[in-house]
Parts: sequence; C-alpha cells; structure tokens
Amino acid sequence: MEHTIIIYYAFCPRKAEAPGAYLKYQREIADNILQYAFETHFHAAFDPGKIIKGKHGKPYWNGEEPICFNVSNTEGLVVCGIASQEIGVDAEALREVRLPLLSRSCSQDEINYILNKTKDIPDQDKTALTEHIPDQDKTALAEHIPDQDKTALAEHIPDPGKEALDEDIKRQDREMLREGVQDPGKGTLGELEQERFVRIWTLKESYIKMTGDGMSFPLQQAEFSIEENKGKRNIKCSQSGFFAQKKIKNYWISICTSQPAQPIWQEFPADVSTHRNQQSALLKHKKPTALETRFNTQEPAERPFAKQTIHGCP
Repeated sequence: MEHTIIIYYAFCPRKAEAPGAYLKYQREIADNILQYAFETHFHAAFDPGKIIKGKHGKPYWNGEEPICFNVSNTEGLVVCGIASQEIGVDAEALREVRLPLLSRSCSQDEINYILNKTKDIPDQDKTALTEHIPDQDKTALAEHIPDQDKTALAEHIPDPGKEALDEDIKRQDREMLREGVQDPGKGTLGELEQERFVRIWTLKESYIKMTGDGMSFPLQQAEFSIEENKGKRNIKCSQSGFFAQKKIKNYWISICTSQPAQPIWQEFPADVSTHRNQQSALLKHKKPTALETRFNTQEPAERPFAKQTIHGCP
C-alpha cells in the first residue's frame, strides 16, 4: 500500500544578528512545524524530551505514537518531513562546487550524468577530479551541506556546545567552497552541472538520513540515476528505498522513505516568533486535501514503523 507523507517547508531569509542567531531562528521554525504536524496529523504533543538519538545521531520519536520525522536546514530554508514510516529529507540550493568533491562522493556513472558525459571522463578531467584535498578540508568535505547529524536543529537535544559546533562546521563549509571558487586549478561546475550535482547529493543525503547511518555510509555506494520523460521523473538507486524530488525556487528537496509514499508538499509560514497566533489560525482553518484526510485516518496497522520497530535506536 502507498503511504502518505507530509513535507513542510519554510523560507527563512532573515539574517543572523549574532553568531548562532540564525541557527536558533531556524530551530524555532523547525520546532513549530513539528509541533503543528504532531498535533494535526497524530493528535500528539511534540515534546523535545521524547526525542532520542540512534547510533549515528539520527533523532527518533520515543513516544507511544508511530511517528517518524526528519529535518533539513540550509541557508534560507527549513524542511520537515512527517510520516508513519522511516523518512529522510535533505534540501540544498545551487552553489559553487569544485570538481574533487565529485570523485569522493559520486560513482563514475553519476559523474558522467553530472558533467553531461556519455562515456568515460578524459584523463585530464580525472586529474582534476582526483586532486588531493588538504587534511583540514576532509572533515568539511564530508559535511558539504550544513545539515548533518551533528546539527542541533534536527536533534532537539539541549547542549550549549552544539551551537558553537554548528557554526564551526558552517565556517569550514564556507572556507572549502571559497577555495574551490578562488583556485581555478581545482575546477568548478557550471550552472547545469551544479544543479545535477545538488540533485544527486540531496538524494544521497536523504538516503543516509532515512537509514540513520549518516556519514558512516560510503556515499558512492548509494548510486542514483535520474530519468525525465514527458514530465515524469524516475529515480533509481542501488540501495533499497523510495525517492522523490521537488524544486522549489532555487532549492532542490529530496526525500527517501522505506515504503512507497505519496508526498504532500506544504509551505509553512516562517515568522513563528511574532505571528504564531495568525499562523495557527491560518493552518487550522485550511481545508484538508483528500490525501491529508487519508493520512490522518490511516490505521496504526498500516503504519509499518511503530515505536517498537524503530531502526537504529540505542
């Protein structure tokens, strides 16, 4: 049976006034989305104290309700996926990408797709792709998109050190990407190639976030192909999972679920701190779609990932 999942996304263009302020702002948006979604779709109160972490840091709901969720944040956007089965969500805008990153995260077929090549890459291109990256960049390389298990946004676990860690990771991201832009010898991708890379990357991220393996799983082992035909998109992966993608403005959002799923995409008002009452009234009076009604009325037996079968929890 095909299940329904709800994908909420909120644009958050506000700039940070101080270090860590923007992350705190995005965390507030994510918490409000989760609070609304828990109440609306599961008739449950979202309690951060009931969030536990799996082996590799993935947050899980430890309440009685069979709720699965995943959070992604990038500059200007927060995305939350809510489901009754395991789910992974990742979002990213187009950005400068240097060539060595491809060889460390993508298979040869994925590289050919990203670079729009139908045969093996010439030797001179392979040299650029396999170029040595300094040790100080290796950690940032694995954290290319600032939305990993280390981020406090998805964990919802109080820790005064996490905010500083998040800022340090983002600083390394910026340094790595700036080096790629400033050093022509390392090579960067054009706009079309950037878009294809972001599509592949977010699919990989959504998969490792769904499984809970995080960066412990070699990204090259989750190989993707994307086919577009008459408006229909076919995404295939070498690993087990069900995938969907959507481009919203300049962002690509990818989702991975453990079972076939029909996503419902819903924008959520971002200014939760000053307009929470207006937003609550707007959302509560919104007429539910047929798919939302189906999601809300699914029987627990149709939800394969109840609390006792949660994957990856200690």
